[in-house]
Amino acid sequence: MREADLRFPEYGFGRHKGYPTPEHLAALRQHGPCPIHRRTFHGVWLQGELFERRAP
Repeated sequence: MREADLRFPEYGFGRHKGYPTPEHLAALRQHGPCPIHRRTFHGVWLQGELFERRAP
């Protein structure tokens, strides 16, 4: 999760380790899923496939 936090800091992976905390769900609502989000994760599924953020 450290590498994910460096690549996608807006999601806060370093703080919540990918668990569906309120912070993580809020980031998904704001930014949509990034390439490392599992499409089967309920929080991502609820967002639909609005867009996929590309890795830098």
